[in-house]
Amino acid sequence: MPVFEPPPGYVLREAIEARTPQALLAVHRATLKECGIVPTERDQARILDDSQRSYRRFYEFQEERGLVRRDAESGRWVGTPRAHVRLVLGQVLPSTADFDASRIRWALFAGTVLPVTLVMIAGRRSMLSQAAVFISGFVASVFFPARLVFQLIRR
Repeated sequence: MPVFEPPPGYVLREAIEARTPQALLAVHRATLKECGIVPTERDQARILDDSQRSYRRFYEFQEERGLVRRDAESGRWVGTPRAHVRLVLGQVLPSTADFDASRIRWALFAGTVLPVTLVMIAGRRSMLSQAAVFISGFVASVFFPARLVFQLIRR
């Protein structure tokens, strides 16, 4: 769930997969190409004014939607509770980007099949069964973060 709403004429794209500046630049260039946008030459003296005008227009649109407000003391744009709720929900609720089938298969194997097999082979009182329980807990804490659990529950 994106925090901000795209204003008319803006192209907003979340690039969750971009983990480095080079990857983000590649996503940006691909989006420009996809939208058919061609960068234009800009007057160097007006770049700051153009950027400020663009940011002001963007945040005024978000203010109309109730996502930001203008702080009277500092004169800055600050997020409203609605924006904070969207941000938290975007972190807590799952997204399809979190699914990696090979990782889920490995987690299911290492967290359930392997420990159960060890307990069945070793019996109840063996140190091997205690190790299996430890392995199961460790795998659950590593492979099943809160977002993934919520995602599995939601489906």
